[in-house]
Order: sequence, then C-alpha cells, then structure tokens
Amino acid sequence: MFSDLAGLRADVKARLKPLLPGIRIEDALTPAVDTVVPVLYFEFTEISSSVQGAALDRQTVAPQMDAVLASAGSGDEDGADAQILNLVHALQRSDDIFWDTARKERLANGAIAWRVTLTLLSHIPIQTPTEE
Repeated sequence: MFSDLAGLRADVKARLKPLLPGIRIEDALTPAVDTVVPVLYFEFTEISSSVQGAALDRQTVAPQMDAVLASAGSGDEDGADAQILNLVHALQRSDDIFWDTARKERLANGAIAWRVTLTLLSHIPIQTPTEE
C-alpha cells in the first residue's frame, strides 16, 4: 500500500522499472517525442474513497492514474502490443495496484500507445489533534 500521495508517481515508477527493462519511465505525462525506446508516462485522473463499489476506511483512498505506454517511434504497433503485455503482467504481480482494461490509441506524433487506468491504494494515518 502506498503511503505518500505526493510521491505516488515516483513510487510506481520505482516499482515497475525493474520489471520493464528497455522502457523509459517518466514520472508525468509530457509531450510525446519520437524515441528509440518505448516510454511509459503517468497522468493522475481522479481520487476515490471506494474501489469497485466498496467503500474504503477513512484512512485509505484510491488514487487513479493513467499509465500511457507509447511505442518507440511512429507506428510500431507490434512493439507496442508486446510491451503492453509486459506491463500488464508486471501489474498482475502487485497486490495494491489494480487495473481493468487497456485501450490502444495513436499519439499526435504517430506513436502507438496503450492507456491503462491504474487504481492504487494509499493509506494515510489520520492525525488527531493534541490537547493543550
């Protein structure tokens, strides 16, 4: 479970990097550029107090971010397809990152990309005010 909302992107990047050799991982969604290696970007989309309709406890929230996996160069559909399989298999190894569906799209630079929404569990202890 993730405990630092501010460092969430960096935590996900650190966790996935060893599982995805050959993919450059960026902390945030930046303008797509042509690269010689596939690139994985993250973009926060929402934060929820429930997961799959089940309410979470008061100390847990479920941030969602899109992971966008872009192919190397323009139009490398086979490469993009192979890389998304590597990504979803890496995600399956985690017990606090959930995903449902990946969708294929074409970026403005012609690169093929897969977008998958990740739901993360983040637990922050609630601090009670101290009496003076």
